[in-house]
Amino acid sequence: MTADFSPRAGKKHYIKPRGGDHYYHRVIPKKLRCWFGGKTEWNIKLVGRTSSERIAEAQAYAHQHNRQMNPQPIQDVTMKYGMDGKLFLDNVRLDLSSDQIFGADAFTPMTFYRDGESIKTSKIAWGSDPEFLRAAERDGFFTLPRDELIQQIALNKLMKGAEEAVSDEQREIVELKRQATVRQIEDMAVQRGDTILSALPKWHKLKQPRITTQKAHKARVQAFVDLHGDLPLSAITKRHIVDFVEHVQTITHEGKPLKPTTMANYLATISGLLSYAVGADLIQFNPAQRVESPKDNRPKVAKSYAAFEKSEVRNLIQVGTEIWTKRGVRRNSRQTRKNDLIAALHMLVWTGARPEEICQLRLVDVDIDGLVLSITNDDSDDEGLTRARFTKNENSVRDIPIHSKLAPIIADHLSLIRGVSNSSLVFPSFEPALQTGRYARPISTEWTSKLREHVTSDPRKVLYSLRHAWAAESRRTGMPEYVRNALMGHGGDNPVASRYGGDSEWIEEKRAHLEKMDCVTG
Repeated sequence: MTADFSPRAGKKHYIKPRGGDHYYHRVIPKKLRCWFGGKTEWNIKLVGRTSSERIAEAQAYAHQHNRQMNPQPIQDVTMKYGMDGKLFLDNVRLDLSSDQIFGADAFTPMTFYRDGESIKTSKIAWGSDPEFLRAAERDGFFTLPRDELIQQIALNKLMKGAEEAVSDEQREIVELKRQATVRQIEDMAVQRGDTILSALPKWHKLKQPRITTQKAHKARVQAFVDLHGDLPLSAITKRHIVDFVEHVQTITHEGKPLKPTTMANYLATISGLLSYAVGADLIQFNPAQRVESPKDNRPKVAKSYAAFEKSEVRNLIQVGTEIWTKRGVRRNSRQTRKNDLIAALHMLVWTGARPEEICQLRLVDVDIDGLVLSITNDDSDDEGLTRARFTKNENSVRDIPIHSKLAPIIADHLSLIRGVSNSSLVFPSFEPALQTGRYARPISTEWTSKLREHVTSDPRKVLYSLRHAWAAESRRTGMPEYVRNALMGHGGDNPVASRYGGDSEWIEEKRAHLEKMDCVTG
């Protein structure tokens, strides 16, 4: 029995401002107030900061109250055909609680066996969709996979049969059947809880990896699911992991086997996800912890990036400058893009810094009078920017003298930027749209899509190879290792290498060695 109720048109959001705040305000129809203890209206303060957030929040309340005022005992039903060709109900919510249905007091709560206990409930949900079951469990329903529901019904019949048994022999037979059914239910218990796919977004929410990293994780986890299915976390064993590692060795990309490092990343993703699950008390141990990735038998030189030759560096600068200078401006937000790309490329050539370290620079990081760049993770002046500075580790925080051949390029660029942009970034057009984005993505994309084909055919040479080329040039000039470590942001045992910032003598010592370098000619 249900009330004849339908939501009023034109009242989608029920948002009412009051005293500087916004509330979800809705009057409860008189004929339905008995369902809600005589309450006449809802007044719920909304916490959203923007209009769209408040609308979404209010719509959620409205949807919930619409269902409460027009409840259905059976909800969210999917009709499916089984292997035997018979039609059955799947993904069902059955709500017989007294606050939902008139006359519900007449319904006897159902009894289920779970984890050694008998549980009585009037709200159950069953189905084959894990996400549906998780959502129902969050809403207070007792959830079961459909196969377990069948066993639970069988168990209830056996319990009733035990009560009606008239002889010891009948009771013994029923008890044996009951024990067998309980074992089947216990075996199915592992199907409850998070699966490897449902745990992935929770891991990402905690760690906040870059968008590109999230996409890579999804692809690797999907490869696991394609092999084993969307297993519950508690059902994953070491054998599943070992089989997955063997499977990854059969995967190809563009007709070629995956590199050993790529295979290792597949295993690292699954292991990292399971480690998160251990920390979140979703499982007790990580079954991937002692599984080894395929051994990389390639020569050491094949495992790292190769350095550019100076002729290639010159070609890269020439080709990049020509392409970017000829390109027209299409959008106002990208007016500085060609200038940003040209200046960033020169800075990568002459500093030996990592691409992200250069591309995320703020104006305050550049002392053009003192000719010093500061690589830092200090975000105290980052108000209004999408993403804060990131550094690889504590050794990455350092001061780099600006080479005399780079100084005029930086000075001209800063003068131009200050004339056309109010941004606090050295490269305003590089600012990522998301907090997990990369500042270096624009120039990395240019290298991959526009520049590589004009510079080299060696797959081991990438934009990061400019850092290796800088290191090779520093060795040619006889730069001491501790100076090179300090300039590149590497750790080292030499105590001098840790004297970052503030020491003018140390800056000048680094500058003296830096000025001996010529990264383009010679």
